[in-house]
Amino acid sequence: MTADKYDILTKVKELGIGPDKMLNDLRKDQALVDAYVKFSLSNHKYAWRATWIIAHFSKEHPELVQKHLNSFIQNMYKIKKDGHLRETLKIISNLKLSE
Repeated sequence: MTADKYDILTKVKELGIGPDKMLNDLRKDQALVDAYVKFSLSNHKYAWRATWIIAHFSKEHPELVQKHLNSFIQNMYKIKKDGHLRETLKIISNLKLSE
C-alpha cells in the first residue's frame, strides 16, 4: 500500500489513546511510516501530531526513518509552531547525520 492510501488525519486525531497503538502499527508497515512522515511535513494543523509519533518511533527505529532526514531538515525552516519544530528536531537528533 502506498503512503497516499492512508488516512493519517484520522489516525493522528486518535492521540488521546496514547502513542502505543500507533507505534505498533508503524512497526508493521514501512508504507505507514512514510505516510506519517509525509503528513508531518505538511502544513496541516495536525501535522505536529504525526511528527510527535515519528519522533517516538525514530528513537526505537531510526533506520526506518533515516531516508527522510533531508526532508525533515529542509522542512524545519518552514515550520511555524514551536511544538512542531521541537518534535522535528527530536527526529533529526535521533537520526544519523553525515558530516
